[in-house]
Amino acid sequence: YAIDSKSIDSVLLLYPNKKYYIKMEAIYWISKELNGFYSLAYYFRFLGKSPNFIYNFIAQNRYKWFGKKESCSVSF
Repeated sequence: YAIDSKSIDSVLLLYPNKKYYIKMEAIYWISKELNGFYSLAYYFRFLGKSPNFIYNFIAQNRYKWFGKKESCSVSF
């Protein structure tokens, strides 16, 4: 893929032998696999990379809004 790992400080989705997505594009495709409210994000993929400023804003403020946890609180 020739991805510079030092330049990636975000979510990265790799499809083996196909392509990769970073930030909002990755979120779109990940949300396609989720259930409920989160799956709706997939339908905004027509916006492309332009909402990366939204992603960056949320990433910068997530600990302030939601707190920082030592482990993932999602259970299956």
